[in-house]
Amino acid sequence: QAALGVFTGDAVLIMLSFLGVASVIKASPALFTAVRYLGAAYLLYLGLKILYATFMQKKGHHEDKPLKAENAFNKALILSLTNPKAILFYVSFFIQFIDFNYSHPAVSYGVLALILETVSFLYLSFLIYSGTKLSQFFRHKKQAAKVGNSTIGLFFMGFAAKLALFTA
Repeated sequence: QAALGVFTGDAVLIMLSFLGVASVIKASPALFTAVRYLGAAYLLYLGLKILYATFMQKKGHHEDKPLKAENAFNKALILSLTNPKAILFYVSFFIQFIDFNYSHPAVSYGVLALILETVSFLYLSFLIYSGTKLSQFFRHKKQAAKVGNSTIGLFFMGFAAKLALFTA
């Protein structure tokens, strides 16, 4: 479901790029800053939530409770849509390969989108497969899982700080 959220977010950003909305965000520093802070706030929230779940929740409350599919989809979609680097990527990358004198520039966008989504599918499939194997390993190594979850939570918070404090 998370992979589907990323695919959907990418598709929306590609379509917005094609329609010119991403260029407006890039041209408007205030709007871009708002998107950047929204993404940073969400990353901070996720990092704090991971740390809370790792250290504050009582044992047995979350260990084997699976993440609801709609939550995974929504989280991935929000992260994808508020990722300023993804927005800039679509604006700067796609524009380089589009000939606007061509009678059907949507075809170029479609081909690039298909290539990007295929690579994304392969990459996310690898992450899902390896994540499943790691999850099985850490299910039996509770202390290592706690260290890993803490590290991930801190990384999310660090990415949030970087996104909020530093420009491009």
